[in-house]
Amino acid sequence: MEDFDFEESTWDRHEREEWRRWDEQDVMMATAKAHDGDAEAQNKLGYYYTVGKADLEVDLKQAAYWYGKAAAQGHEAAKKTLADLNAYMPVKEKANAEDADAQYQMGVWMSEDRNELVGLSYNAADWFLKAVDKVMKRRKKNSTK
Repeated sequence: MEDFDFEESTWDRHEREEWRRWDEQDVMMATAKAHDGDAEAQNKLGYYYTVGKADLEVDLKQAAYWYGKAAAQGHEAAKKTLADLNAYMPVKEKANAEDADAQYQMGVWMSEDRNELVGLSYNAADWFLKAVDKVMKRRKKNSTK
């Protein structure tokens, strides 16, 4: 089988750079409007922190902050996403700390594919495998007693 070395064209680099600039401008505009109290911009900024748009790192605490600001003004989508985020964050923390029940819950959420937040880590199969591994280790430990 032949290896192909695809070189990025000047056009592709230019287009990627343009998209990056547009993303940065979008984040800057949303940030300014969010600080001015615009609920739609606050919801958008919450989303940007959820997915890590442009130069923003994924920061679920900042996301919750901005969703909360928008929700306090009655923004319905922000209310729903904030509720999802508040359910997701402690479960993910437990899952990362090797809690089998939480790992299983993460697997269920990911397999249902109804929540944008769950796509932030692994996939459903990974979480199910982690949960099974943890349960199997626990059973093995208990059976040797």
